Amino acid sequence: MPVPDFQSLMLPALKAFADEEALLYEIRKRITAAEGLSVGGFRDMLPSGRQTAFGNRVNRAAIHTMNTELLARIN
Repeated sequence: MPVPDFQSLMLPALKAFADEEALLYEIRKRITAAEGLSVGGFRDMLPSGRQTAFGNRVNRAAIHTMNTELLARIN
């Protein structure tokens, strides 16, 4: 299964954040489980080699939901 685009991950990310405060790595786990996604295909790295494509898309989904003020950033 290909890695979903970040727009497709926005609602699952919002739902995952709604449960409680969580770190992004926990959110990635929750989204993977809730959406029935296969972890194996999500290990592909971005060309920079610094982050997985899936992690990048979950981060982008979270940032976009924060920018729309659906989520508040917690420092």
